[in-house]
Amino acid sequence: MKAAEGLGSPEVEQGASGHVVLKGGIRIPAEVTQVEPGRSWTWQVGGIVVRHIVTPTADGCRLEMPVESSGAPWSVAATLYTPFVGLIARRIARIAEAET
Repeated sequence: MKAAEGLGSPEVEQGASGHVVLKGGIRIPAEVTQVEPGRSWTWQVGGIVVRHIVTPTADGCRLEMPVESSGAPWSVAATLYTPFVGLIARRIARIAEAET
């Protein structure tokens, strides 16, 4: 994933529809389905649902990004996407640390 567009600014907004932009410029429709300000947000890209959950800890915070699917064929896509979620989470952590 290279970018997301149209999902809210400066933060995601519940009900916002936009696109996930993949490397190579491929744009896939996405929708923010749930937001708990400062804690979590959920979005759906095709039949894949990803939650972003931030939990405060004694030394900062913990980020979890569980991946779910709406069934075949999306379950295969979700399984293939899951390893990339770790990479995305580390990138988010680096950006957040650089901004503090």
